[in-house]
Amino acid sequence: MRARIEAECKTELEEKAKLIALHEAMLKAGVVPAAQAAPANTSEARPAQQSASSQNAWQSAQQSREKKEMCDRLSRNLQSNRNRQRQGGGAEAMDKLNQERRDLERSFSDFECG
Repeated sequence: MRARIEAECKTELEEKAKLIALHEAMLKAGVVPAAQAAPANTSEARPAQQSASSQNAWQSAQQSREKKEMCDRLSRNLQSNRNRQRQGGGAEAMDKLNQERRDLERSFSDFECG
């Protein structure tokens, strides 16, 4: 039982590291969580700006897809964490699960996923 829980914790920590790396890559690429995003410009684009406008629209759509992917992954990880907490375990394992849950919830909130 303990080995299984430790293996699950290791898998979750690896997934968490991947999420953090993805989050950092998104920030480097200019994709920011909605909580940190600047308000959109509502003025109409001039003909010379239409190309830039279509590029911005494509980037916005790409950001939306990436955000949805991130939110779906965070949601799955939160559900997995809850299931492992229900299974119980030693104090150290539960402390790790609680810290992981807090980190996942913080990321979930940062991306305004729910």
